[in-house]
Amino acid sequence: MTETTRLRFVFGICVLFCLSLTANGQSIPFSQEFVDSSGPQDPWMKAVGDIDGDGRLDLIVAGRAGPVVFYHNPSWSKVTIHTDIGTAETTTDVTVGDIDGDGDLDVAVANGNWYENPLPNGNPFNGSWQKHSYDNARGHDVYIVDLDGDGDADIVKRDQNSNGAEIRFLRNNSDGSWTLRTISDVPSGEGLNVTDLDADGDLDIIIPRYWYENTGDIVAGSWQKRAYSNTYTYSMSAVAIGDINRDGRDDIVLSPAEAGGGQYRVAWFATPVNPQSQTNFSEITVQNNVETVVHSLEVADFNADGHPDIVTAKMHQGSNPDEVIVHVNNGFGQSWSAEVVATQGSHNIHVGDFDGDGDADFFGANWDSGAPDGGKITFWRNQFEGGAVSLPLNRWERHVIDSNKPWRAVFIQFADIDRDGRQDIVTGGWWYRNPGDVAQNWTRNTIGSGLNNMAAVHDIDGDGDMDVLGTQGQGSDTNDTFVWAENNGSGQFTIRGNIANGDGDFLQGIAIDSFSPGGPQEIALSWHQGGKGIQTLTIPSSPVAQTWAWQQISSTSQDEQLSSGDIDRDGDIDLLLGTRWLRNDGGSWSVHTVNGTGGNPDRNRLADINGDGRMDAVVGFEAISVSGKLAWYENPSDATNNWSERIIANVIGPMSLDVGDLDQDGDLDVVAGEHNLSNPSSARVFVFENTNGSGTSWTQHTVYTGDEHHDGTQLVDIDGDGDLDIISIGWDNPRVVLYENKAIDGNGTPVDTIAPAAPTGLRVE
Repeated sequence: MTETTRLRFVFGICVLFCLSLTANGQSIPFSQEFVDSSGPQDPWMKAVGDIDGDGRLDLIVAGRAGPVVFYHNPSWSKVTIHTDIGTAETTTDVTVGDIDGDGDLDVAVANGNWYENPLPNGNPFNGSWQKHSYDNARGHDVYIVDLDGDGDADIVKRDQNSNGAEIRFLRNNSDGSWTLRTISDVPSGEGLNVTDLDADGDLDIIIPRYWYENTGDIVAGSWQKRAYSNTYTYSMSAVAIGDINRDGRDDIVLSPAEAGGGQYRVAWFATPVNPQSQTNFSEITVQNNVETVVHSLEVADFNADGHPDIVTAKMHQGSNPDEVIVHVNNGFGQSWSAEVVATQGSHNIHVGDFDGDGDADFFGANWDSGAPDGGKITFWRNQFEGGAVSLPLNRWERHVIDSNKPWRAVFIQFADIDRDGRQDIVTGGWWYRNPGDVAQNWTRNTIGSGLNNMAAVHDIDGDGDMDVLGTQGQGSDTNDTFVWAENNGSGQFTIRGNIANGDGDFLQGIAIDSFSPGGPQEIALSWHQGGKGIQTLTIPSSPVAQTWAWQQISSTSQDEQLSSGDIDRDGDIDLLLGTRWLRNDGGSWSVHTVNGTGGNPDRNRLADINGDGRMDAVVGFEAISVSGKLAWYENPSDATNNWSERIIANVIGPMSLDVGDLDQDGDLDVVAGEHNLSNPSSARVFVFENTNGSGTSWTQHTVYTGDEHHDGTQLVDIDGDGDLDIISIGWDNPRVVLYENKAIDGNGTPVDTIAPAAPTGLRVE
């Protein structure tokens, strides 16, 4: 039931010391606010999530003997989820996830109980949450994640001390039952996290010193235990994950969590390209000689410089002062500076953008209500206003990857084809190996005889490397014969033809997703030829041995790009066609209008342009060599109603499109390329800067003039320096081009904005 709304008050800016400066010479100020001065007694458990589906992160807290509550953002009114967490003192962690697959967030505590959110049809504020059991063992750490890739939420948990000598997996059987698997080859201790450490498409398990490789079958399969550190031996540690050195791979962070009086260190471990082959990742110390009560450990970019920082907090039973510290990453994790935010300590801190201003805040509470500030649910608001580095959008260098590819390519994508840790380029019938220094020669490699028109890059067979789907026809030749190229992991492909032919001329849209909960991966297709509707290919459980079947899911198509996402926020994946969309009704599809504007939509993207938590539609309209509309459409609270049109710009043929935060200011910008066949030397690439974060004010920046574009201008950090670059192709343009973003220099430091200058150092063909 809903409790009395409590007034918030600002305790004051609580930056006690400024031990260092950020990259641009400013400290990171935080205001400390008490969300609830008398929260649940002994608030051991904390989590964050959008419980009520309004697009804002709420705070979840549970006392060690109950109740479980959430604080509704932004009023921070306290709502009781349930009064009973089961046996007291059996759990210290709580987590959120969609356990029952109905599209909302449920809540689970580590001792084996979970609470069913009454949404989408009920009211999460009125006490109608149902309690269920998933396990009967106590736990210290718990995560709700899809471990087996079947589309539903599984649970992994671990206890502490000698009881921490096993990891428990609960596979969700999607019928209310669970299948238990335990791993006993686990040292005593505590600490657990989950990430795809080996980048093979499934989630692995991380504990102090070791990681367990997921091989797909979480119940009957093997979980290979592998060491990542021979030097960090403290077994009672918190575990956090983040790409600390910005090389595209998740790294591991550890802090000593138990117990008072000892001394150890906070450190991070750089994940190599092939983590299976190394037993001692490079360790970099963040802080030495810390008391072993650092139970809070989270990774986030607090000063918006593109480098993930670390926040830690000592528990209150440590020796004074019980510091809450933001460790500022001074560049790729090689050096760190400490900024003390508070001295009263905290426990199980969680990070999120709680006030919606684009930066990282955090909240926590001391776990003992009898301690100083004990029981006070505390929110630290990041007030780094104006200090965050907004990257310049006028520093670009053009590189020609291929000056004369053999035939027209329809799509361009990126992927690490040879698993060397660098993003390669895939287009037409070829892939281009990233040389590391993007100004050097990119080798053109043939994918394989018979695959001439790449349509998608995806790990089709689930073996951890990227395969390629395409058709036999070259460019825009009429051909609906599909093939796929199976990657051996190093960029050598075997061409497979076990796919039923489609029905069309040449593809203009493709989206790969799981359109039914727990169902297989499916490939939605849109052809250039009208009247063919939307078709899907289903990837079978054995992609090599079984024939891939196709079907038409809708007779409605706008014959251009497809984007997949949960448009109506009901928990399943829908399809955007342009100015119309297909709602996934669970076995059937219904057609809805985004906006009845005139013109033919061409490229599109689903993206939250105004930051309200809903997927908006960005659309570039077909306009060959003439001015065309580039617009975005605001997703209303009911996605079946009319979406308001917001014009970004009118440019020549905006038929190349992508969306990303190019200036790293916390909102989404738009990149577009001009399809100007009549005067290609004047065709431009633009970045449209979302200047107010709400998509109602845009500033146009020209990246380059002189390349014609079609289905190009895709965003990727191709050089691994932390900013977004642009790769592109055209229709009559024979080149593959890269526009390297020079906003961040080789040391990872943002470059000051300067007046636009003529391009220098360009490669010419």
